[in-house]
Amino acid sequence: MDLTPAELEDAMYHYARESVKLGKIYVKYQKDFNNLEDRKHDYLAKLSLLQDGKSVAEKERMARVTTEWGTFREGTTFAKNKALESRIAYEESRRLWETYRSLLSHMNARMRTNI
Repeated sequence: MDLTPAELEDAMYHYARESVKLGKIYVKYQKDFNNLEDRKHDYLAKLSLLQDGKSVAEKERMARVTTEWGTFREGTTFAKNKALESRIAYEESRRLWETYRSLLSHMNARMRTNI
């Protein structure tokens, strides 16, 4: 597949814009995940206080089997997966941008040596 310099530039600029957009999405999902991770110990402590166990360890074990904790962990897992998926999409777009940039650079160098 032979592309013209203009087509390579168009593809390169497309993936540059796409990378910026996907990078912003990745940062948003990563922040969401980090916020949940930062809050998990506080949330578990709050749930532990509501339990009827005799010791702190027993209350924490009881808190870990509550529906609330399960829902919180599912949300954390979901946020982590979204962050990973968006990171992969961002990195793929960056790789494609780099590929087209390299191809254009190679084509320009070839054209300069043939002149």
